[in-house]
Amino acid sequence: MTGAGIGSIVSITLLVTGGFLYVPRVISGYRLRRVLWLALPIVVSGLAMRLAAHGLRVGLASAALSSRVALLVIVAASAAVYAAGLFLTRAVRPDDVRALARLLRRNPRVAEPEESVPPA
Repeated sequence: MTGAGIGSIVSITLLVTGGFLYVPRVISGYRLRRVLWLALPIVVSGLAMRLAAHGLRVGLASAALSSRVALLVIVAASAAVYAAGLFLTRAVRPDDVRALARLLRRNPRVAEPEESVPPA
């Protein structure tokens, strides 16, 4: 692992730990158990994605694919496993997907700046 990877893991760990320690003081009614219960399906889906990626990497190592094609296959399959895991654990519900699709379909008009006309 590189120094950047280690630094990233350490900083994220400190941020999450700090959040778990600081947020209950700021937000009344905050329950760590509820947050952990909500995060569990996401963590499980992430672990399934990691296992799929590792299995594919090992399996495709002996295949006659270029490294770029193998990487593309691994990333696409891992993303599919993660999405399926989120649906199966109900971390993402069909209503969430519909709301996101509506949001992405919107075509907000961007107001063009009006030309300033000098006073006559």
